Amino acid sequence: MSNYIPNGYAAVVPYLVIDDAPKEIEFMTAVLDGTLEGRLDGPNGSVMNARVSIGGSPVMISSTMPGHDAQRGMLYVYVPDCDATFAKAVATEGVTVVMGVMDQFWGDRSGAVKSANGVVYWIATGKESLTHEQIAERMGMKK
Repeated sequence: MSNYIPNGYAAVVPYLVIDDAPKEIEFMTAVLDGTLEGRLDGPNGSVMNARVSIGGSPVMISSTMPGHDAQRGMLYVYVPDCDATFAKAVATEGVTVVMGVMDQFWGDRSGAVKSANGVVYWIATGKESLTHEQIAERMGMKK
């Protein structure tokens, strides 16, 4: 890669600041088959910084700290079998369903869950590669 991007990172890396970062890391590794690439622990079990790789994509995560409120977001994660991964997620304590799994007009099969920390994960399997025009047509819009 480029000399200004560290090995194992991408030009854009999602970064989550979570109230219970250890629990989120556990979710990412247990449900999404993520790999904990590194973790620097702070006081009282907090996480100063960690990097979890999901399917080769890095996600950075840390615990909230004084002056740094939670910064939740959504992650769209491609997996080989979204139905199986979704079922695994729903069976995890504290996880709620945002939207059940279904075939989407943009060519993915996906559904969404919210972790106990409030992070929304869209769990998807790509089924078709569509152009913007094809997606617009499926939506009933003309491009």
